[in-house]
Amino acid sequence: MEPRPPDVANMPAGERARIDEANRLLATHRYGSAEHEQGLELLRSVAEGPLASEARWLLGAYFLQVSSRPRAHADAARWLQRATDSGVSPAIDRLADMHLQGLGVRYSIERALELQRHLAERGHAQAAWEVGYLESQAGEGVRDSSHDPAASAFLRACALGYPPAYHSLGLRFATGDGVERDAAFARALLMRAADAGYID
Repeated sequence: MEPRPPDVANMPAGERARIDEANRLLATHRYGSAEHEQGLELLRSVAEGPLASEARWLLGAYFLQVSSRPRAHADAARWLQRATDSGVSPAIDRLADMHLQGLGVRYSIERALELQRHLAERGHAQAAWEVGYLESQAGEGVRDSSHDPAASAFLRACALGYPPAYHSLGLRFATGDGVERDAAFARALLMRAADAGYID
C-alpha cells in the first residue's frame, strides 16, 4: 500500500513547532510510513526559513542515518553542504568525514583538511587535533623540522586542552617526526596526556 502524501496544509505553524514535530514523527514512526514522510517534509519546509541552518543540519544527519533511502548519501552531502555554508559546526565535521570516506562526495583529504581547519580556527579542539593527522597524510614525505604544519596543529589542540593532542605531539617529539627530537618535552607531554586519562 502506497503511503499517503504528507498533508502540508495541516502542518503545525511556527518554525520551532515544525522542527519539534518533525523530530517526533521521524523518531516514532518507521521509514516508509506516511507519518515518517510527513516528518521529513516538515523539516524540508523549515530549510528555507529563519531556522534554516538547524533544519539543514538535521536533514543532513537524517540522510546519513537512514542510508537505505535512495540517494541517501548524496542527499546527506547536499544538506550538510548547505548547513556548512550556514556555518553549522557539526555539519562541517560530518561533511569532512564524508570526504574522507568518499560517501556522496569525492574522496578528498584536501577538502576534509580545509573543513577541519575552518573548525580549528573557530577554537574546536578536536578539529585542531584532526587537522594534525590530515596534515601528516597530505604532506607525507615533505616534512622538515623548521615548519611542520601537523606539529603546529597538534600544538594548537594542546593549547585548547585536548588530551589526545598531548599524546600525538609527545610522540612526535619523542621520535623527532617533523620536529627536532626532545625527549624531556616528549615525556612532559605524554605525562600530561596520561594525567588527563588518555589511555594510549
